Amino acid sequence: MLLKLTKKYFLTCLLGFGFGHAALSAEVAPHIDSISVPAIDQFSQIAMPVHVFKPEGRGPFTVVLFSHGRAASASDRASFSTPIASGHVNFWLRKGFAVVAPIRPGYGPNGGADRESSGSKVNSVTHQCKDSGDLAPSLRHGVQALKSAHDWVRQQSWAKRDSIILEGQSVGGLLTVVYGSENPSGVIGFINFSGGAAGYPADHMGHSCSENQISRAYEVAGQKNRTPNLWLYAENDGFWGPDAPRRWYYGFSRANPNQTTFILTPPLEGKDGHFLLNYGGKYWGGPVSAFVKSLNVH
Repeated sequence: MLLKLTKKYFLTCLLGFGFGHAALSAEVAPHIDSISVPAIDQFSQIAMPVHVFKPEGRGPFTVVLFSHGRAASASDRASFSTPIASGHVNFWLRKGFAVVAPIRPGYGPNGGADRESSGSKVNSVTHQCKDSGDLAPSLRHGVQALKSAHDWVRQQSWAKRDSIILEGQSVGGLLTVVYGSENPSGVIGFINFSGGAAGYPADHMGHSCSENQISRAYEVAGQKNRTPNLWLYAENDGFWGPDAPRRWYYGFSRANPNQTTFILTPPLEGKDGHFLLNYGGKYWGGPVSAFVKSLNVH
């Protein structure tokens, strides 16, 4: 267990990475496949596009299954087409791992209703939350999409079905923890970048409007988890602030403290710390590589 205390909000959050940041590598063209996501609640079955990146060689490869973030804007969701940035893809390809990044229902080419809305609201005049919403349906739908992608990966001949790492950013980070803590077959570890939900940095800086619900979701997940995991947050995260992630981590890790590594990095200079994955490679590159090494995968 390790604890180190060491605006284009919505689209960047949705991608989980910045646009054209100097540290990112050239574009990597994905192979785009399709996964069937079963009907759930009032929603029908849907074909979910998935971006697949494979390193050179015949495989089979360890697979990183990446979950993107979220944007509350309907226009941002509708135009969404890139679930993971090339720079981060290259980080994993250089390690010899394949990357699978689905575009969850309700985003981009999927279209349709916003399945992951929690219904939380913030008052842009008073800058206070006026409705914490209900996080449960959002998590249920996001986890269902992630499970469908995970099941699909395990059926691919080029994938090591028992060597899968889950990774997610923002809402995708929260989904990664919730699903990863179900100890799904073949998942050897998971990585949570800036995970949370219901953040409104423009109107309610540094606080989620569903903070208590997130705490409970993490706590319940931690009681079930048996999978090694790494959490990374930045001190100046404009969506959650520095204190809520600490509480979420303590609640999650209480049952199995030796499974979880938590790192709170110093503030990102000139950037919202929520985008640690975009601009904080000097903070997370080493810990992520060390975490992967601890899993004994190549």
